[in-house]
This record gives sequence, structure tokens and C-alpha cells, in this order.
Amino acid sequence: FWTAPELLRLQKIPRKGTQKGDVYSFGIILQEIFLRTTPYYFNVVSSPKEIIMRVRNHEVPPYRPHIPDDSNVPDKAVFLMRCCWHEHSESRPDFHSIRKRLIDINSGRKINIMDNMIQMLEAYSNNLEQLVTERTEELALEKQKTDRLLYNMLPPLVAEQLKRGESVQPECYDEVSIFFSDIVGFTTIANQSEPLQVVDLLNDLYTTFDEIIARHDVYKVETIGDAYMCVSGLPRRNGKKHSGEIANMALDLLNGVTNFKIRHLPGSKLQLRIGLHTGGCAAGVVGTAMPRYCLFGDTVNMASRMESTGKALHIHISAGMNSALKDLGWGFMTMERGIIDVKGKGLQKTYWLIGKTGYSKPLPQTMISLQEKWRQSQDTGRPCSPTESHISDRDHSDSMYGRAFRKTSIAISFLHSLSRDAQNSDSRSVSELSVQDLHLSCESLKDKRPSPVTLSPVQRSQSVGESKIRPMINNLTKNRKSRPELKSKSSTDSSSDESKDSDQSNSSKETPKKFAIPKIEIS
Repeated sequence: FWTAPELLRLQKIPRKGTQKGDVYSFGIILQEIFLRTTPYYFNVVSSPKEIIMRVRNHEVPPYRPHIPDDSNVPDKAVFLMRCCWHEHSESRPDFHSIRKRLIDINSGRKINIMDNMIQMLEAYSNNLEQLVTERTEELALEKQKTDRLLYNMLPPLVAEQLKRGESVQPECYDEVSIFFSDIVGFTTIANQSEPLQVVDLLNDLYTTFDEIIARHDVYKVETIGDAYMCVSGLPRRNGKKHSGEIANMALDLLNGVTNFKIRHLPGSKLQLRIGLHTGGCAAGVVGTAMPRYCLFGDTVNMASRMESTGKALHIHISAGMNSALKDLGWGFMTMERGIIDVKGKGLQKTYWLIGKTGYSKPLPQTMISLQEKWRQSQDTGRPCSPTESHISDRDHSDSMYGRAFRKTSIAISFLHSLSRDAQNSDSRSVSELSVQDLHLSCESLKDKRPSPVTLSPVQRSQSVGESKIRPMINNLTKNRKSRPELKSKSSTDSSSDESKDSDQSNSSKETPKKFAIPKIEIS
């Protein structure tokens, strides 16, 4: 790099070189000093051999180091460098002239080698400080990115404890609200799509969901396939607001699904099914490799059951969630669904969350229909029948409520529970609410059942099963009415027949406690 071009063209380079060749080498060194780079650093070349070949050849203009315009090198220094590496050796200045020019460049100050070295070290130190500052800023930006990614995987409080090397202790929460959702018919959509299209679909959907939940006081727990789980009330407690926050989020998610478009299936619509429940649970970090923040407790199971027993484009809530929303007083509209069979819980009364007063965002047509029925019931003052909230005149056999009360086993088990309650205690009556629900259910089936001629074999068997309900109620009523209150036995065994007859006549006069069963007619 530092050899003069006329020396490169010689077959044998002089051992001690030439004075003009040294001037050329000094010009290359000046470039290294002023630019603080290696020779030809700003030239676009592929290899050092190419540089040497181009310097040796007679190129026009000669190939020399490139000096950028923004290098802040004094013009006098640039002129001196170009004079030193001139193509013709006779045009190059001698070192006496070079020394004078260097003094002129330094504003007339004469500097020795030590002063020059000290100045270079100072310049290098300043450059190093600037470089350290830039690297520190880049490190801070990378740390922010890492923390942001960690906070998306774990709650910030938990993440900070893990970063400090502390163990995260599990914690119990008395009041939280849990959200579960999945996509109805997702398997069908997956069968019609390529694997990468399924990934893009879920990524688009969950990105939309993440943008929505960021506007509410909720925490996204996890996503498993098409299932989505959120919670409000932990890890940061928010008092009684957790039920309202999770309900607002559920309504916004239904609104988001209404406007969501599937890129590879533009004609298809996603059918989101949502379940909500409130209660207590425990939360903690599980595992060390890819740690997960998990929730445990019966509340989680019940929320999952609310989702699995719900319907597409509906928000299915438990009785506890309905009470929490009513107590909160935020204007949520709920409608009784009725009694359904919940796995592991038995018969449970559940509700639909159908909207909120003042909520103006568009919702699915199913929710709008339920809101109209709810308003009609409010205007007429007649409470909406549980079955009316989800069994339509057109197709009532596919509803969850209809299936539950058409199963003979469920109806019989419900009546057996009434019988056990009646036999265990003479003073305790059957729950009036449960009997009313059964009465409403049977009355709603009275006019909507098709004729036996048009029944399918499965429907005919269900109809036969329903016919068993009335005999059981009649037997239960008959046995209940015929049971007199038993009096204690006489203390003496030598009582006369007259005293026995008198006791029997007196006991027969006592009026038995009534067991009120509503009249149920099934045609």
C-alpha cells in the first residue's frame, strides 16, 4: 500500500528505496493519520492485490485513497496528501517543503513528536468516549427490547423477581374473573387451509385480540391453538372491577370478530364462543426452562365449562358472574339461559351476557336478537322464559338447553333429587326456583314439539323418555300426600285396643304438611 507506483513497476525494487518514493509513502501515512483508518479504507475494492495492481497500472486519473467530503480533514492537509502521492515523482515536494506546510496546517505552531503523540492520544480518547456512549445507548435499546419480550411472556412484577434471581411464590386471589374462548368450526377451517395459512390466521386473530385487551385491565394468560384465556384481578388486584373489565373485553372481542376478515377465506366468518366465570384461584410460575405463569383452581375449570357449553357468537356466564355484574352496576344486560348439565358440576343455572347500556359498537345478529327479546320483556314486565332466550321457533332441537332437558337421564336425575329432598326432611320443601324452571321448560316444549309421525327414531326415543316425567311426578305427589306425620310409640306395651284406635283416629285428624308441586302438562 505504501510503495510508490514507479517502484512497483520495476523488476527489482531498490533495497533502500528512493526519496521521492518515501514522500509517496508519507502521503499514504498522512491519510491514515487524518482519517484514522487503514489505507484505501473508503475505496470500493475486493482485495489488496487489486489495489496494488490498479496503483501500478497507468490509470487516468491515478488510483489513490479516497477522502470523503464529510471527513472534516483540512483542505491544506488534503492538498498536501495529493501532492505527496502525485503520479510523477518529480512533482512531489521534498520533506523540507512538507515540514513548512505542516507548520502552516498547525497555524504556525511548531510541534515535536511528543506533543503530536499526546494530541493523538487525546483525540483517540475522545473518540473512544463517543464510541462507548454509542455502544451504551445501543445496549440500553436491546435491553428494552428484551424486557418488553419478557413482560409479554410473564407479568412485570413476576419478571422483575426472576431477573433478580428470586423465587416466585404462588399467591392466592379471592376475587378474579376468567375469560375463555375458542373458535367454533376451527377444525373445518384448518382442513381447508394450508399449515402456513393457519399460522397466519391465528397470528392475525390474536394480534387483533392483543390490541383489544391492551385497552382493558386484563392479563393474557396463554393461547393454546384456537383457545384464548385471559384474567382480570391478577396479578394486580382491582377490587370489584374485575368482572366489569372482563365483560367489557368480551363484548369488544365479539365486535372485533364481527369485523375480522380471513385472508385466504374471504367469504368465511369466524364463530367465537366465549365463557366467563368469577371466583377465587391461585397463580404461580411453573418451570424454569420457558417458565409459565399458570392459574389453578375450580374457577378456572368452571370458566372453561362455561365456554365449552356455550354457543357460537354468545357470551355464556355463570350465576356467580351474573351476580357480580349486577352488583357492579355498570349497566350490563344479562338474560337467563336456564338450567344446563355442566360436567363435574351437575345442573347449573347460567345466563347470557347480551350487551351493555350505552354500548354502541356493532355486535353479531344473535346478540341483537337477544337484546330485542330482553327489551320486550322489560317493556311488558314479563320475565323472559329461560328457554325463550336461546330456543328459536325455527330450530330448537340444536340448542344446548333443548338437548339438556330432552335427555331422559337428566330429567330423571333431577326428579330423583326432588324425591330425596322431600324424603330426607319433612320441614324442608323443594326449591321453588328449580320447580319453576322445570315447569317453564316443559311448558316451552309443549307447543314446539313436532307430531309423532314426523319424529325421527332418535327424536321418538326422546319423546318416549319425556313421557316418563309425568308418572314420576304423580307418584312423588301421591306418596308425599299420603305420608302422615308419625307419632312416637306409646311408652307402655299394655295399652288397650281402644287407646290404639283413639291414637290412630287422632293421628288421622292431623293435617299433613303440603308439598307444592306445580302442575306440569306434557302433550
